[in-house]
Amino acid sequence: HGEWKIVHCHTSVPSPNEEHGFMLTTSVDDIAESVTLTRPDLSQTSAPDGTVTIAFTDIDEKAYRAEFAKNLDTAWFGCQAAIRVMEKQQSGSIINFASGAAILASQGLHAYSAAKAPILSLTRNLALEYGPIGIRVNAIAPGAIKTPVFEVYLDSLPDKGKSQGDHIPMKRLGRPEEPAAAVLVLASDAASYVTGVT
Repeated sequence: HGEWKIVHCHTSVPSPNEEHGFMLTTSVDDIAESVTLTRPDLSQTSAPDGTVTIAFTDIDEKAYRAEFAKNLDTAWFGCQAAIRVMEKQQSGSIINFASGAAILASQGLHAYSAAKAPILSLTRNLALEYGPIGIRVNAIAPGAIKTPVFEVYLDSLPDKGKSQGDHIPMKRLGRPEEPAAAVLVLASDAASYVTGVT
């Protein structure tokens, strides 16, 4: 449908739990201000991650709330800001980043998993509500992707992540460009009839 632009909204503010590197608290207006600078046909919601394993009983309220702020809040408010613009143009594609940990249990990622899982439900509900006006909403739930942040998580495991690839059919960690390729497909006209999926 002609030219389209990708708008990526990045917001970060130090959180109450600096020790674990948690971040992201912002207002909808802050995000909307950066979104409305151009006509967005694609909005991708995600947040920087600094996840490490913490025993369930050691997760304090600040760490718990920070995990939800940087994961669920990012998707929620990012979607709100994007949809306000996309409603006016009656088109658009939103791609939320969840995680494989939202679907399968992951060792030591209690708050992270709990914060990522609602993104899948949010995605389905928004797809149902806004599909009739041409806005598609999908999610990507990457598994084990070899990034510097994920390596921090691996280092926090008892075996330093040595067995991490054993349960993966390809017996290796994913590369960052692989989930990025999924974003390109979902954003393209090849996925014009795809919405509400992960």
